[in-house]
Amino acid sequence: MGVHSALTDNTDLVVEFVHSSYDFNENEGYDGSGLNVGLRSMFTDKLELSAGVSFRDLELDTDFNGDEERQITTYFGGQYFVNENMGVGIDYSEFDVQITDDFGSIGTLNVYVRWSLGGAL
Repeated sequence: MGVHSALTDNTDLVVEFVHSSYDFNENEGYDGSGLNVGLRSMFTDKLELSAGVSFRDLELDTDFNGDEERQITTYFGGQYFVNENMGVGIDYSEFDVQITDDFGSIGTLNVYVRWSLGGAL
């Protein structure tokens, strides 16, 4: 859920509230919520690029001692508009996660197809 507000004819300010959940196996994973704040801009009539900062509060599952983490990371991506209603895109972000004394990271790659209803609603 979010708001995309126009800053210029080609650039929007993007503010999104997000929830995520990931299970590595039966007892390892996380649940979290957060906020994305960034910009997206049309560089050509068909290509949109985006980048921003993502804030997450994560609650780690049992095998991670039930710890809570606050993560801040950057994200970037792009979307190609095939036609007026359909786009295909890719986004990437990576979170560092501390589990006991070890550090690891979780990279998230989203590949998606977007269909716009246009004036239907």
